[in-house]
Amino acid sequence: MAVTETKTYKVKRGDYGYLIPWTLLNADDSAFNLNGYTVHLKVWLPNKPSQLFVNGECDPVSEPAGTLTYTVAESDFLEAGTFNAEYEATKTGEAQSFNTFQIVVEESP
Repeated sequence: MAVTETKTYKVKRGDYGYLIPWTLLNADDSAFNLNGYTVHLKVWLPNKPSQLFVNGECDPVSEPAGTLTYTVAESDFLEAGTFNAEYEATKTGEAQSFNTFQIVVEESP
């Protein structure tokens, strides 16, 4: 099973156009090699995993190092609250979901 950095990520409601950087790791804490994978950031309410608020493709920064970024879209974080999130890496015949973490969307005027 693959893991990811463990942290809570905070964003401001309604902000967009910035990057969320992340590193994906294997269970032994080594870098997950992204070569050949497409990675999506998935975000949902804790009690509604079938209703995704975000399901966006990430951009690799360094495939061997497991680093990537997600560019926040205008429609991503319109509601304040605490959401569950995970990265999912897929390629032909394989899908790996990484540990669930939280994204806190803070109120902003």
